[in-house]
Amino acid sequence: MKKMLIALSVIVIVMGFFMIKSLFLTDSHSEPYERFSRITNIAQSTVILKRGEVTYSLFGSEVGELKGRQIGIVDGDERDQVFILQGYSSDEWIIEYYDVLMSTYDLYKADHVTDIPSILEQYRLR
Repeated sequence: MKKMLIALSVIVIVMGFFMIKSLFLTDSHSEPYERFSRITNIAQSTVILKRGEVTYSLFGSEVGELKGRQIGIVDGDERDQVFILQGYSSDEWIIEYYDVLMSTYDLYKADHVTDIPSILEQYRLR
C-alpha cells in the first residue's frame, strides 16, 4: 500500500511539472501571424512584400537592432519572418528576416509613405 502511494505521488508530481512547464515555458504568441506575400519582378530586379492592400518596397538593410515583435510570415514560410519597426506603424514600415545562415534584417517601406524620417536615411540602400 505504501509503495502504491509513493508511486501515485511521483506520477502526480511529474504530471504537475509538465503542466507548469506547458503553462509558463511555451511561446507567448497566441494569435496567428499575419500573412505577407512576396512578389518578385526579375526583369526589374525588385522584390516587394504585400499585406492586404499595402505594398512594401525594399528600402534598406542591417536594421536588426530596430526590430520589434514579430507580426507576420511571408508566403507561409515560418523562417521568413516580418517584424514591426520600433516606434513606427507597421502600415508604413516593416522589417523582414529570412532565418538562414548569413541573413540580414531588411527594412521595407510602404509605397504610400513619402516622408522619410532622417534617422532611417542611414539604412537606405544606395
